[in-house]
Amino acid sequence: MWRIPFHALSPDGNKYLIETNTVSYSPSVYLLKQQLLSEPPHRQTIQIFANDTFNRRKLAYVNSEAISIGKLFGISPRLNASKSDFLKYAAETDILHFSMHAQLESETPLSSFLAFQQNAADSGKLTVNDLLSVRLKPNGLAFLASCDTRKVHSGEGLVSIPWAMLGAGSSSVVSSQWEASDRATQKFSGIFTENFLKGHRRHRHCNQLQMN
Repeated sequence: MWRIPFHALSPDGNKYLIETNTVSYSPSVYLLKQQLLSEPPHRQTIQIFANDTFNRRKLAYVNSEAISIGKLFGISPRLNASKSDFLKYAAETDILHFSMHAQLESETPLSSFLAFQQNAADSGKLTVNDLLSVRLKPNGLAFLASCDTRKVHSGEGLVSIPWAMLGAGSSSVVSSQWEASDRATQKFSGIFTENFLKGHRRHRHCNQLQMN
């Protein structure tokens, strides 16, 4: 059932469910219960991590996406971001935006990773296992503008990068359920952020949205 895109169902054959309802997904009843018992989040601070090249694979729109999101919030994104950049700010930031490659490792799902900048001393891989040892800021939002976050490993439960973000403490994760180009992701990220900020200013808080 995890792979069914409920938001794309059409009850009447004319409109999609997402047009009239907010659709949320949770990988476990435990996490869902925690979120329902939490106070509505009030998110203000953001860190934007971007890395356009990993193992010679380049995403053409990653940096422009990060810059445009940064302008909406009035901050500079962290281009060519390293894993240490993330670890430095993870526990104190309300919103974490990731623009970079991601990869699911089917044989060793805990090794699935977000691809930060590589150097001689660091592979650049922020793995699911790494995330499970990190404590993110409570009631945070993680936005995964990455290519492979849609994939999950099914075994004794679901293992994925969005699942790890929730396990690390984020109360909401935005990620794709199918593969999207980085150009389409750039456009969606901008539209989502503009509407997020409109809702934030109008209501003084933002309702939780989980598209994981």
